[in-house]
Amino acid sequence: MSDKNLRYLIGITMIPGIGSITARKLIAYTGSAEAVFYESKKNLLKIPDIGEKIAAAVANNQVIASADKEIEFIEKNGMRVYSCFDKAFPERLKECDDAPLVLYVRGNADLNAKKILGVVGTRNATQYGKDCTERIIRDLAEHGTAPLIVSGLAFGIDIAAQIKLERDLCAPQRTD
Repeated sequence: MSDKNLRYLIGITMIPGIGSITARKLIAYTGSAEAVFYESKKNLLKIPDIGEKIAAAVANNQVIASADKEIEFIEKNGMRVYSCFDKAFPERLKECDDAPLVLYVRGNADLNAKKILGVVGTRNATQYGKDCTERIIRDLAEHGTAPLIVSGLAFGIDIAAQIKLERDLCAPQRTD
C-alpha cells in the first residue's frame, strides 16, 4: 500500500463519529480513501447515514495532519500497518462487516496463524484480573506456545497481557 493511501485510511479512522462500517461506506461511495477528503460536503450529505456532523468532520484538515504524525510514530517505532485492502490483512477479519480499516503490528506476527489469542477485558481491571491475565500468558508460554496477542491496547486487561508478553516472553534471554 502506498504511503498516500495509508495516510488517508488512517485519517478516516481518526474522524470522530466514523466507525468501520461508515468508513467503508464513504470509501465505496467516493471511490477511494483519498477521495473521501476531496468530496464536497454537499455530495457527502447525499450518502445514506452521513449527516451534517460527519460531513463537517471529514472537511477538517487537521485529521490529515494527525494521520501524518501517526505515520511518523509508526515509522519511528518499527511498526507495520495493514489495511483491510491488503493481502496480508487477516482472512478471518475480512469476513467481519465491522473489521477495522487498519491494523497496527509490532514485532513478527503471522496474522493468519491457526491459533491466535484475542484479549478482551475491562479497562478498569482489578489487580486480581491483571494477575490472572499475566498467569494465563505465562502458562501458555511455559507450554511452548508463545501467543500472538491481538489487542486494542486499552488500559486494563489488554495492556496487562501485552506487558507480560513483552517483558517476560519477548525480552532477550540472558546467558550469564
